[in-house]
Amino acid sequence: KYDLIFTHGNKYIELLENTDNEKDFNSLWNLAQVYDLWSADTVKWGDFTWDWYDDIVFVNNEWKLFLLNNINKDFTRYDISQYSPNKIIRLEVADMDKDNITDIILLDEMWFVKVLYGLWNSTNPKFEVEIAWNAGRPSLNGWSRTDKWALYYDWLVSLGEAWDNSV
Repeated sequence: KYDLIFTHGNKYIELLENTDNEKDFNSLWNLAQVYDLWSADTVKWGDFTWDWYDDIVFVNNEWKLFLLNNINKDFTRYDISQYSPNKIIRLEVADMDKDNITDIILLDEMWFVKVLYGLWNSTNPKFEVEIAWNAGRPSLNGWSRTDKWALYYDWLVSLGEAWDNSV
């Protein structure tokens, strides 16, 4: 049986619970009020804790990751941003390792693709993090810059110097 989730005004999450009756859903209006929700596009659901109840993950307006853990329709909020301290650009969910636990896939501001594998603990959600792909952090000679400073070399030519307007 499938339930329905809606977001209203980028603040409220509503659950329509399937009651097993034909075309009948029980509205659990304002299941959660997420006052700091970034966008409805960053709300995803799945069973992240292997308790057979779907939970909700979202990115807030500071680009941090949060979990609404569904133990008994209470959706307790957990800050799980420690698993990805950088700002999150994209959020997806899938069962990446076929263990029946929904995993969280992130793209962060450093262009790392991370997979957060859910561990079997419903009351205290924990994740194992694996960097799946580094999409191209700037590096020179194997040395990576992470402090957001610019790199300058006087032998680099800018577009203004190389541009020929006479053509």
